Amino acid sequence: LRKMNEKDPFEGKNICLEITEQATLAFNEDTIAALRSIKEMGILLAIDDFSMGQTSINYLKNSLFDVIKLDGSLVKGLLSQQNCREIISSITQLADALSLTVLAEYVETQEHKEQLHDIGCDCYQGYLFSKAVPLKKD
Repeated sequence: LRKMNEKDPFEGKNICLEITEQATLAFNEDTIAALRSIKEMGILLAIDDFSMGQTSINYLKNSLFDVIKLDGSLVKGLLSQQNCREIISSITQLADALSLTVLAEYVETQEHKEQLHDIGCDCYQGYLFSKAVPLKKD
């Protein structure tokens, strides 16, 4: 990555590396140092499936990640379970205080999007916008 970055810097290219919260359980000091190095190159780091594991807050306090990607089960339950709404609201408030972006996956309806917007989440991913798009091979 360093050689690639020297040749054509990543800074400003909107590249984001997603790491599942489950994967963070295996992090050690070397892993964290490598991720910090990647971040210094201008690559954003996102923690995926946020709120379902045991390490979420630990990595937020150390400013390792730039983006919190909400676990899809929270978004799926948003319209039917008040607890999901409260959890998402709390996460968006925390992220705002830490200058982090919150991205909600599984946004499938306009109602999902509106509810998320109302509680402070304005980055979305899901069928409302596009079905999965296969990678074009040249």
